[in-house]
Amino acid sequence: MIFRLSAQSEQMFLQRGNQKKISGNYAGAIADYNTVLELNPTQKEALCYRGYCKFYLYDQGGALEDVSRAIALDSFFTEAWFIRGLFYFERKEFDVALPDLSRAIKQAPSITSAWYHRGLIYKSKERFKEAEADFDEVLQREPANENACLHRGLARYEQKKYKEALVDFNHCLTLNPNSGDAWYNRGLTYIYTKETGKACADFKKAQDMGNLLAFAALSKWCQSK
Repeated sequence: MIFRLSAQSEQMFLQRGNQKKISGNYAGAIADYNTVLELNPTQKEALCYRGYCKFYLYDQGGALEDVSRAIALDSFFTEAWFIRGLFYFERKEFDVALPDLSRAIKQAPSITSAWYHRGLIYKSKERFKEAEADFDEVLQREPANENACLHRGLARYEQKKYKEALVDFNHCLTLNPNSGDAWYNRGLTYIYTKETGKACADFKKAQDMGNLLAFAALSKWCQSK
């Protein structure tokens, strides 16, 4: 009877903690997860989600310790691999974020955000072909993901795949006509397809949107336009 009551309490506090986490009440959620872990020190969800809350309360060391403990308890706990990968990503520790995100993708390919963040890491490492492939995965699931579209365009641009990059930048501007980054990068791509008039028009739009790089581009390529 005592074990049964403890199990019921464990689930009650876990669910309440999850609700507080979702609402952004991280301190309250931690208090509930602490209660769960007093009842069951090996409750992996409570460890993982307590770590999540700690991270956003600026206890990064405690966050990583909790999530790593959850992974040690269950190496197939995909969400923990994903969350730890995001923690390392936010800390710009890309070399350790990469294997965690890759492990999450291997175990659960449906986690779109894992593909997206891994793509950003590949792009930062100038592994543009791999970045493009990851952003492909994101856009297959979320065709209206403006950020993935922009970054795939940039990855294609860096590979000199200018026609494909233009497709992405065009789509970005369909999704968000006020994207100064998309106007600027489409303009830059037009320079390399030798369509200077179109490029200068795009640089002007990017400048109007506050893109600082567009000022230099107009000066470099469009003084006589």
